[in-house]
Amino acid sequence: EGNVFTCSSDAGMEKFVARYASPMLLGFDFDIEAGQTPEMVNTLMQQIKTAQLRRPHLRISFTVATHAASDAGQASLNAQGQQVLAAIRAAKLEHFFINLMVMNYGPAKAANCVVREGRCDMAASAKQAVHNLHSRYGIPMGQIEITAMLGINDVVENIFTPADATALARLAREESLGGLHFWSLDRDTACPGGAAVVSPTCSGLRGQKAMAFSQAFAEGLR
Repeated sequence: EGNVFTCSSDAGMEKFVARYASPMLLGFDFDIEAGQTPEMVNTLMQQIKTAQLRRPHLRISFTVATHAASDAGQASLNAQGQQVLAAIRAAKLEHFFINLMVMNYGPAKAANCVVREGRCDMAASAKQAVHNLHSRYGIPMGQIEITAMLGINDVVENIFTPADATALARLAREESLGGLHFWSLDRDTACPGGAAVVSPTCSGLRGQKAMAFSQAFAEGLR
């Protein structure tokens, strides 16, 4: 999230891929949210396309921020996300996934999310984000992935609960989405002393049992 990945040559991409190549390697996810320029993104897509030609089995996904607007505008990808999708299409990539960060929507208003009881309903907003991407940009459901942030998000009024996790897993199953992920396994526990804080090592939800989110996701996938 806080860094920029670039690649400007076939040799550089080949060296990068070869570093991780093994029978267990499924592919790569490129998290693009730190202000990469159009030139950086376009060049990266060209190198990814070349890498896929060499290794057709590689699974490639792009993690981008999203709105989940439930008003008439149905805002979806932000400017960086739109740039990524335009570069994908310009490079004529055929096998890719768009991984939506269904988190940090902002204040509870219809331009940002699905609002219920004065808050962004995190699971319903994720569903809205998926459908906005599908309808507005024509991305097939099977090429859409979603990643949630457990517990208290960086936007602290956006709170993702185990119930949201179950609902999100059901959404992924029922819509046959390309992938379901969460940030992160380290956060799947309560904070020491029950602190309600944003942390990379706990969810900020008081009274949460360890692995409660993992179990909730599993329940929704049954």
